[in-house]
Amino acid sequence: MTWDTADASPSSASILAVDDNPSNLTTLHAVLQPLGHSLVQARSGEEALRRAMEQEFAVILVDVQMPGMDGYATVELLREHPKVQNTPIVFLSAHHQDLTDAEKGYAVGAIAYLTTPYNPDLLRAKVSSLVAHYNRGIELKQQAQIIAQKEVEAAHAKLAAERAEEASRLKDKYIAILGHDLRSPLTAIAGTARLMLRAQDLSEAHQKSAARIVRASDRMTRMIEDVLDFTR
Repeated sequence: MTWDTADASPSSASILAVDDNPSNLTTLHAVLQPLGHSLVQARSGEEALRRAMEQEFAVILVDVQMPGMDGYATVELLREHPKVQNTPIVFLSAHHQDLTDAEKGYAVGAIAYLTTPYNPDLLRAKVSSLVAHYNRGIELKQQAQIIAQKEVEAAHAKLAAERAEEASRLKDKYIAILGHDLRSPLTAIAGTARLMLRAQDLSEAHQKSAARIVRASDRMTRMIEDVLDFTR
């Protein structure tokens, strides 16, 4: 069963309460309701394990004395699952706390051991602090994901820029080589056309053709020089 509060805020979280006594669960709900979180109940250790596998919890509250699988055994099994390894667990015990019980609770992975009747304000403050820590962890994970995504995008942009720069460099290189290779045959064509213009026995039509070749060669020479200047 899950109790949801009407005034749940964007920073609300889910809390798992494990207790075989329904009245204890009702009391927990009344105590924690002002915090605005969702309280999920489990009435046995086995049910707590199922609940913990179904969803993620910010805090887990576990009763120590339960028939069958007690609180200690429940927490030991919970800690074996990666999903719950770092979830803060608080023990609630109806018996007077002694050093041995507390040491056993901390040994199996609890971060606090409270005896009932507990101080409601103290429990609310502890749960509120743990939920705030949980929410902060989620924020940090999200920020880390955003940073990682931006780094990937920046790396892709850098690679694209490097490839574009390399393509531009190769293009300029090929243009320069092409311009250099064109100048030699163009010089030969222009030189031959000028020799034809000096010939005494060249017809008027051939002289005009030779003159056009010279003018065209000069224009091409200027175009090649412009291209080479651009690449430089």
